[in-house]
Amino acid sequence: MRIKMRADDFNEEFYNDIAKQYDKGYHPENWERKNTTEQEIGFIASNLIRDGRTLEIGAGQGRLTGTIAKLSKSVVAADISEEMLRIAAERNKDKNNIEYVKKDIKELHLLSGYGQFDTVVFYWLLPHIEDMLNVLEIVRGAVKKSGIIIFNMWNKDSIYCDYLAKKRNEMEVRNAVSEHWGKGSVYTKFLTYNEMMQLIEDADLEIDNELNIGFVPLQVYRGGRFLFSVFKVTEFIGKRFFKHRCYNQLFACIKK
Repeated sequence: MRIKMRADDFNEEFYNDIAKQYDKGYHPENWERKNTTEQEIGFIASNLIRDGRTLEIGAGQGRLTGTIAKLSKSVVAADISEEMLRIAAERNKDKNNIEYVKKDIKELHLLSGYGQFDTVVFYWLLPHIEDMLNVLEIVRGAVKKSGIIIFNMWNKDSIYCDYLAKKRNEMEVRNAVSEHWGKGSVYTKFLTYNEMMQLIEDADLEIDNELNIGFVPLQVYRGGRFLFSVFKVTEFIGKRFFKHRCYNQLFACIKK
């Protein structure tokens, strides 16, 4: 299978360069990112096939790898960046059931055990690829029949995208943007909820569960001076009344 990717999408040198700073946004003091991580971990825990073989693609610095390892018999943590994997291994050195593999997603079919995993987890990866269907088909091939694939996409119709559109070029936000990280940038693609549904159908996957997270926080000011942001309130309201306006759409799909 052929993957259509921009030249700077998954460049090993680029991710090695940003490895040390990549996870800083998930520091416990950053409530927005901490809240996102907690919900992503909860979604994994609710949908991953327990005590099975799990593949994590784009493991990065191992933000989620430790949790996945606790729930799995064995884990293969794959990433294109050797430096990212080094940090992930150090972070999860107390776990003895994780194998770290340097692998580009284009080479996933060459991975030992491809087609025999019970669960695949890949967060924050699909939005950075132009040919999403091709990647989903490759990932689908990694699991057994009735296996689970847990992933996310970013919503073009989200309140957050509306917020971005006011700050940046409307068409740029509505189609694709480049997120800048020092020496380079990462292609990022947003889809409407209906486009997400069509993509999942085209990949011959069946949605088993989904979770809507990521709403623009309520920002509190006094005398024109910013005081703090409230995330719990907007998450609570958003999930109940505006769920398809969320920014981060999580899916757990079954391989038919």
